Amino acid sequence: MKMNYADSFGFQWNRHSRVQLDSFNGLSLSLDRLKAATHWPDDLTGEVIVEAGSGAGRFTEHLAKTGATVLTFDFSDAITANLANNGDCRNVCFFQGDINDLPIPAGTVDKVLCLGVLQHTPDPRQSFLSLARLLKPGGQIAIDVYPLRFLALMHWKYILRPITKRMNKDSLYRIIARWTPPGWP
Repeated sequence: MKMNYADSFGFQWNRHSRVQLDSFNGLSLSLDRLKAATHWPDDLTGEVIVEAGSGAGRFTEHLAKTGATVLTFDFSDAITANLANNGDCRNVCFFQGDINDLPIPAGTVDKVLCLGVLQHTPDPRQSFLSLARLLKPGGQIAIDVYPLRFLALMHWKYILRPITKRMNKDSLYRIIARWTPPGWP
């Protein structure tokens, strides 16, 4: 099977499927980020939300509580972790899909959520446009991307990425697990 750019995320979110869920960790980090990014009301009954790049479902669990119909997808197999975490939500539809080739007709959704995803796609601009076309007139899109700053590019993860992205994911995981401080569960 050919790897896609999101495969390492699938590996990560299936391996650590519940760590970012507020319902699991007892925090409100995901809910706080969702509210800060969207400013959407708590009750969205009757609306349709597309959640792009849902990972293990850290935002899905909160979107489901709004009463909206949530169409949540990920390009990686992290969608299986999301299904395991949130599959009991009757108003959520889960699917694996490419952000640039979605089975959703243009102009049919009320809201689109895409947090921490676009910068990982091969063409962030095209990915944004693919999501924006889904919106009904007057619909809302909430996205974020990492800031492009010189000092941010000097962060250790960007320096190591050219090496680590070519490594076997199981070997890389063993190295990270060995060198991660015990205080970081």
